[in-house]
Amino acid sequence: MKVLLLKLLLAALLSGCSHTKIHLVHQQLSKAKISSLVNAFEQENINVVVSTAVVPSEFPDVSLAMNPGYSDFALIEKIKQTLAIHSLSVVQEFRFAQGQHFYNGNNIGVYLKDSSNRVMPSYLRTQYCKYADATIQFSSNNTFTVEYEANSLDKVEKMEDAEQQLSTIRGHYDFDGKKLSLFLENGTTQRFTYAKEEKETHLGPRQADTFKPLQLHQQSVLNCEFLIIYMN
Repeated sequence: MKVLLLKLLLAALLSGCSHTKIHLVHQQLSKAKISSLVNAFEQENINVVVSTAVVPSEFPDVSLAMNPGYSDFALIEKIKQTLAIHSLSVVQEFRFAQGQHFYNGNNIGVYLKDSSNRVMPSYLRTQYCKYADATIQFSSNNTFTVEYEANSLDKVEKMEDAEQQLSTIRGHYDFDGKKLSLFLENGTTQRFTYAKEEKETHLGPRQADTFKPLQLHQQSVLNCEFLIIYMN
């Protein structure tokens, strides 16, 4: 009986390892290269999905992210070898939540980016804006979502929250390294100018990416300055 239980336990553990899923998060890599990578992983019987998440700006060009308890080192090595064949050498492994990305269970994030191309961070927020407290989330498929406290003057989609009602604005965006353009679903556009600045924080001055509006927009929240402060 004990032998049978041990066999069942071993089978369960092996099954768990074999069901590891790779989440491939990329930035500015060609479709051909991504397709080649996906095919290579699948040939190694590795389950892979291509994510629309944005690579955190603090991540290096090639990195892996997983939970602290993940221990299938043979699979990790196989992933690294597959990447190396495609001239992508892993330079860092993250075992905790970095860049607001966290993986549980048998999930691994594979992050790839071309740092020679400037892209948007995964999110921006307001600071001391008189109109609203808001965030903008950016996806790698060039779509964005603004969330902020509902304002009865703005005609936007509303959703119920446990404590407050939020408004959302959606659309697609373009960033050329100097200007950010938001193209809203209602057909209007707002543009921001990009700059690197130093902002005061409770830990002292820190570098920040700031985006200041270039024009007045009918939806007041888009007249705020948005930014991300790099605390590390």
